[in-house]
Amino acid sequence: MKYIVYIAFLFAPFMGWAQKAPAKRPPQRTVKSAAPATRCVLPGQGYMIQVVTDMLRRQSEAWNEGDLVTFMQDYWKSDSLRFIGRSGVVLGWQNVLANYQRSYPDKGAMGRLAFDLLTVEVLGPEACAVVGRYRLKREEEEAEASGHFTLLLRRVNGQWVIASDHSS
Repeated sequence: MKYIVYIAFLFAPFMGWAQKAPAKRPPQRTVKSAAPATRCVLPGQGYMIQVVTDMLRRQSEAWNEGDLVTFMQDYWKSDSLRFIGRSGVVLGWQNVLANYQRSYPDKGAMGRLAFDLLTVEVLGPEACAVVGRYRLKREEEEAEASGHFTLLLRRVNGQWVIASDHSS
């Protein structure tokens, strides 16, 4: 009898006896949607998508009305505001506004602006990165001007503002 128990103990691993069942891993969950910008990966991301969507809507409405001052309201009113475009780096809210006013002297030059939001990434409780696409259509031109932008948003005095804009 002693030998039977000993033999059973030796062959148990090969016969499936006494083997510990592998732990089952819980299924991984990912949140997906048709629009990349609505993919929520971090806490607060859904809220920030709404903040950014509202901001871009306000900006495109103001632009399409020919109102550059209202368009600039979501930019940080600071000398530290940074805009990077074709002509290089422009610092300061007033300088960025003046640059827009030189480049777009009237509503006809401004055309119709639309944004496509591509990604929103919450960097922390006070910062957010945004990548998007802009499309600008002027009546006198058949071709549409378009490009991409990266925005760095900061929470300043409880309000989300654009602290840096790189448009190309």
